[in-house]
Amino acid sequence: MNLKKTCFISIIILLLMAAGCTGKEDEKTAKGEGESGEQEPAKTSKKAGPGKSLFEDFELTPVMKKSQFADKLSKNTYPDAATPADAGAPLRWDFSKKRKLAYDYKQKVKSSMDMGMGGPSKQSMNAAAKLSVNAKGNNLADIVLKFEKVSTEMNVGGNTRSMDMNPPPIAIQDIGNNSVIPDGGQYNMLLKLLFPLPGKALKVGESAESAAKLPFNVAGSLLWIKGKTVLTLVRYVTVDNHTCAYVRIDSDISKLDIPEGVEGKYETRCIGKGFFYFDTVDKCFESGELAFFMSIRGEMPVPRSPRMPDSGGKRKISMDNDNLITFKRK
Repeated sequence: MNLKKTCFISIIILLLMAAGCTGKEDEKTAKGEGESGEQEPAKTSKKAGPGKSLFEDFELTPVMKKSQFADKLSKNTYPDAATPADAGAPLRWDFSKKRKLAYDYKQKVKSSMDMGMGGPSKQSMNAAAKLSVNAKGNNLADIVLKFEKVSTEMNVGGNTRSMDMNPPPIAIQDIGNNSVIPDGGQYNMLLKLLFPLPGKALKVGESAESAAKLPFNVAGSLLWIKGKTVLTLVRYVTVDNHTCAYVRIDSDISKLDIPEGVEGKYETRCIGKGFFYFDTVDKCFESGELAFFMSIRGEMPVPRSPRMPDSGGKRKISMDNDNLITFKRK
């Protein structure tokens, strides 16, 4: 299974890991160390006999039900504002003229994974970046994310390692004024969650629903986790003397249909919740907060290889990835 593709919604951290970024490592004292200060060897599984799996068996816990960050979304209370005169039109960015919109961006990630090889691993990440939305004057814009500080901590086999990373910038080109790349693209689901805009004009209290899906790669088979995102116009508020639309999104992308002939058992749950303020005067986002998690459990067959007598059997997998993303216009 290609977990990087499966978990692409956490695109930032995945790109950081794939980029092979350089940074300072700090080996922390862990429970795997002996009294002499030397690290004890990590526990490994016993060699499998003929017909047995090389992978360890472990108890699969239920998939996550709620993001640990969901209750940490701030409860901003701005004064109510009158409905703007152009409320009959859908909320849209103004990319008709060249301009640069600057945002402070922060992301926290908590993840865990167990692939039946040497026990579970846990990882956390804190990132701070500058996010620029650069309108090109043709109703399209480019998004550039430049990282200022990225700190990670990983625990594998009881040994904890921390690292400060220095990743390269990430750019996404040709975003439409509806937060969608016109010719499609792998980033559209991310954009739909990070900069959510309804497909139609909404009155206060109304909602718009759109289909959503995430890629799921199983042994070379590209499947889709499907669901929906619901966007609600909660009310209009005043932020820094500008009228802003206060928007909420609720996303549930958890339905996975396994085609006949594809072996294995899998359970997925991907839930998102966010609050956003869209400036109806400047036609851009003022700020946003998103808590989103992906949780996967599964049992997949392992092909037997004539070169590896111990291969074959089944392999259990467990993965949780929990994210909190915030951004605010400068």
